[in-house]
Amino acid sequence: MKSRAISFGRPEKKKEYYTRLTDTVRQYLDGEFAIPAMEQTSSETMQALVNCKEVEAKERERIAEMLTTADYVKFAKFTPLQDENSVIWMPLTNLSITLTNG
Repeated sequence: MKSRAISFGRPEKKKEYYTRLTDTVRQYLDGEFAIPAMEQTSSETMQALVNCKEVEAKERERIAEMLTTADYVKFAKFTPLQDENSVIWMPLTNLSITLTNG
């Protein structure tokens, strides 16, 4: 994944972005760890990650933060600051590196 600044014109673009982002992470979790994240709520996914010993606590926290922010954007019409959008990318980039190298 490549870190980049993200700018949203319309609110539906923001929601679409976070939906695609969480879908990608959920598919990754399903493929790598057999966590059926696409069929789970964010809370259920996080509980499954707690039970997954291959993912370090720090990475679980980063995923939890991303899922929580995405839920706020998608369901509570939350508008993250520009910096928050960039902060979301870094954990995902680091997660990919950690799991690939680990």
